[in-house]
Amino acid sequence: MQRWGLKEEPFKDNLDERFYFSTKQHERAYASMVYCITNHEPGGLIIGQSGIGKSLISQRIISKISDYDDYIPALILIYPQMPKTSLLYEALSQLGITEIKRNLTTKALLDPLHEFIIDKYREGKRVVLILDESHFLSSQSLHLLRTLTNLETPTEKLITAIFIAEDRFVRRLRYTTYESLRGRIKITARIKPLDERETKEYILYRLTVAGAEEPV
Repeated sequence: MQRWGLKEEPFKDNLDERFYFSTKQHERAYASMVYCITNHEPGGLIIGQSGIGKSLISQRIISKISDYDDYIPALILIYPQMPKTSLLYEALSQLGITEIKRNLTTKALLDPLHEFIIDKYREGKRVVLILDESHFLSSQSLHLLRTLTNLETPTEKLITAIFIAEDRFVRRLRYTTYESLRGRIKITARIKPLDERETKEYILYRLTVAGAEEPV
């Protein structure tokens, strides 16, 4: 690191927005999801391989819609074999609903979440769930999210769910059991691997942010 004058590790795996390297397809994915949310669509999807920058896009989406008073975002990181009750607890916590007892049933957790979503909608506010690493969602959790996105008035759905996932998530959604949830996803953006030019620019950008003083 000293040879190049680096002040920190340029390729560490974290969500530091300083290291966010944006390409045209990243900007399209970001703009598509912001449009999905502000147009009150029930669902959106960003697809891309691991390490392509999907999680940093989710952070940008949160930052953007947090500027508006009429959206209430909740960013939920999904992990392998995450129980549906843990998903609900995390959603409630991210939405600021913290006075919830432990070891409750799915229904006992869904009821306050439904009530919160409906109450906020009546206040002119819309809940937005952003589910990072959605390819780890269990079948039970996917059906649970279908139920949540089914909350509606005669004119529109009450929440927007943004799924951030790898390609395997798309393959799962092709099964007929997920047809209803698949139909909720109105906008999909795919981020392809960087080409040679973009890869060089990405490396130089990260080195510069990390403090590189000499050309590489």
